[in-house]
Amino acid sequence: MDKPIEINDLNAAAFLSLQNIQVTLTTRQGRVFFLVPGDDVSRRELARLQGNPMVPALDLISHQKRLRGKMLDARNEGNTPNDHGQGDSHANGNRKTL
Repeated sequence: MDKPIEINDLNAAAFLSLQNIQVTLTTRQGRVFFLVPGDDVSRRELARLQGNPMVPALDLISHQKRLRGKMLDARNEGNTPNDHGQGDSHANGNRKTL
């Protein structure tokens, strides 16, 4: 079994997701990374991405939005409360509070 490929580019991860390649998320030291299988299909599609292929724009945007939402959720799960009882995302204004 090949070692998974670690990607930190949302656009590349969305393109691979659009190509029906499973994209999973992992966090390390507060950063979110996308993992894809380290097989020939993933490598071929990453190489194809470098050639600026034609893709359905709305479908790609849909995959980007879905992955970005998962990325933000994963990032915020790792936040620890600060002195005010709020996670880092609340303290720096990245999230709206009700």
